[in-house]
Amino acid sequence: MALAITACCLFKGTAAADTVVLRSGQRIEGEVLKVQKDAIFVDVGVDVIRIPVDQIQERIGTEPVQVDETTDAGGVFLSADLPERTVKELVAQFGEGVVLVQTPGGLGSGFIINDRGYCVTNYHVVEGETRIAVTIFHRSANGDFERKAIRDVRIVALNPHFDLALLEIPQQANMAFRPVYLAEDDSHREGDSVFAIGNPLGLERSVSEGIVSTRSRNVEGIVYIQTT
Repeated sequence: MALAITACCLFKGTAAADTVVLRSGQRIEGEVLKVQKDAIFVDVGVDVIRIPVDQIQERIGTEPVQVDETTDAGGVFLSADLPERTVKELVAQFGEGVVLVQTPGGLGSGFIINDRGYCVTNYHVVEGETRIAVTIFHRSANGDFERKAIRDVRIVALNPHFDLALLEIPQQANMAFRPVYLAEDDSHREGDSVFAIGNPLGLERSVSEGIVSTRSRNVEGIVYIQTT
């Protein structure tokens, strides 16, 4: 199972020095003072300018975006109305939350949903398994990813109908889990940009990009969001 995040849900940050590249090719450098869903406000020194989000090709920041997060009532997962960012920026910020799930029977993908190490994967990846390990990819000081294999992963819950499983990764000394966020609403629409990070056939940390093809694909009585 690959982790999919709709890029249209993403763009809210704290003030930071940024370079904004417009679709026209122009580059604007300054301090981002405010970020809204439809525009950002940049202090260029002599003035504050408003830049519509649909005119932005890329935003190159010196710091990761800060997120106003909320926790569900049970504290199991985090949700947020994320500010819009480019795929490159989102992969850099949230890619560490995607893991490789390993069992004697095969491999799969998963994603961490809280700082206690809870992880979502597919039911068929862990079906009938008692020995489960997870490989986490953490970015080192030089920017490279370091692999850390963690054994004795516990199954918390299973739902074969939706092909989902909830795992708990044991806490590790000197290592914090990097969760991803679940969307607060279902505002995504056909044609919205999406991307996925996963480990298909063991090809670690593969990134793909596409669009929402339909929000209501019915397959055997279950409604799916179809992406292309």
